[in-house]
Amino acid sequence: MRFRVVSLTLTFVVIAASAAGQTIGNYVLAPNSTTAPIARPFTVLDLNSPATAAGTIGAVVIRSNQPCTGAFKVKFFHQSGGTYTPFADRGPFDITHALVVVTLTPPVNVVAGDLIGLVALQDCTGLIGQVPLLFKNAAQFNGDVASPVTLGSAVTLLPNFALAALGAANTNSEVRTQTIPAAGAAEGAFGASFKTDLFLSNPRSTRAAGRLVYHPEETSGTADDPSFPFIVDSRTSLNFTNFVKEKIGLTGKGSIDVYTIIGYEAPNVASRIYDDSPAGTKGFTLEALTERDALQTLENAVLVTPSDPSKYRMNIGVRTLNGPTQIEFDLFDSGGGVRATVTNNYPANYYKQTDFHSLFGVDPQAGNTINVVMRQGSGYVYGSIIDNTSNDPSAQVAKPLK
Repeated sequence: MRFRVVSLTLTFVVIAASAAGQTIGNYVLAPNSTTAPIARPFTVLDLNSPATAAGTIGAVVIRSNQPCTGAFKVKFFHQSGGTYTPFADRGPFDITHALVVVTLTPPVNVVAGDLIGLVALQDCTGLIGQVPLLFKNAAQFNGDVASPVTLGSAVTLLPNFALAALGAANTNSEVRTQTIPAAGAAEGAFGASFKTDLFLSNPRSTRAAGRLVYHPEETSGTADDPSFPFIVDSRTSLNFTNFVKEKIGLTGKGSIDVYTIIGYEAPNVASRIYDDSPAGTKGFTLEALTERDALQTLENAVLVTPSDPSKYRMNIGVRTLNGPTQIEFDLFDSGGGVRATVTNNYPANYYKQTDFHSLFGVDPQAGNTINVVMRQGSGYVYGSIIDNTSNDPSAQVAKPLK
């Protein structure tokens, strides 16, 4: 068995996952890697994005880098004890665009833990994905795999490679592609009135389409929460002023998920969160984040605290992703001494913002540092610092220590 790192071919580094319903595989937004060039046919098996639950897969979306007739088959595998057993395949299918959705006839029934693979049939078939992504791997095998295989029989291992193939219930299925960790239309302390504007753009050649789903604070969000649809044509943009109040019809705080219909591009999304006062607005821009931006299990990050606690107030926000999440917050003084340690548990897809004193039981001091440890699950953690006089806000998203 040979071990080879896949070659880079583009410069984009965005991936998406986490669907609104039953899925298997990865929805890669902008691939930057190809599989190793070997004689066709060959099979690429995704190893780390199994079926999320038992269900029916009726459509598969893939990415490729050139048109090709009779290009590929879709293959499904059971896994047990390190052995991968093919149990269904569909195709061959043509590649007509860079983003191709095919219908499986008949649909394929999968159980939780099953895996998806693609079989390259022609010399013109290009199977692509994205690197480097932690906890995403694939394996490449000679031929159209028809019997059980192990990683020891792979001709190439593709470490940190997410194969650009996602199966879903049907062609109308959605996938969560980005998250805005915090958004709202809420009154704050010292007369603040915070609002959120959204900016959607689409620099690609294919239309972007889907929904912006708003999850109110302290609820475990679902794809059925209040939402607003979007269509962003190629090289166009949309602006939504005071989005939570004007488009969702709610007030308060929460977070926003961007759900993209499979077969469409995801838009570029940014938010501006600001205090809207008679003298004008003061705020900051926060870009939508992908799951690769989230803190993963056992990763650490640091948040800074106000330089002058008498002039500024601080909040700490958490937005979790797909599973139960446990986060440890360690507060250090300027000399490295521990002032407080707090460990909190949060449900899946949950947002909560807490003021500094309520979280730690003490007030901030100059030179304090907050160490964030993701003990279980994954999610985003941020610190917001607001000027008590002007209500000018800022935010820092906790990123993994390098």
